[in-house]
Amino acid sequence: MPPDAVVERFDVFEHDAFTKTDFAVKVGQPLKLTIDNTDNQPHSITSLGAGVNIIIQPGTHTYTLIVAKAGRFFWHCVFPCDSDAKGWAMQQPGYMGGYITAS
Repeated sequence: MPPDAVVERFDVFEHDAFTKTDFAVKVGQPLKLTIDNTDNQPHSITSLGAGVNIIIQPGTHTYTLIVAKAGRFFWHCVFPCDSDAKGWAMQQPGYMGGYITAS
């Protein structure tokens, strides 16, 4: 199994701060993600191209990321937030979006 990756602070008040948002995985092999969502609402790691839709609940939890095909896929959070900035952070790599690279 690949080494664990840690994603820190998916937080509505701090999600405009840069976090680890790029993940490298081996096709078909699980990658454990420990995520601390300090917000009071869920967030997500969603990529239609990668076939990924992980719902991140409030609190610290471990999730498993598995990608079935090779490629570089953009992911973003599908839950509306960041309304004061018209959702800017939700579509930006390094904030509420990033890339999954599967090889």
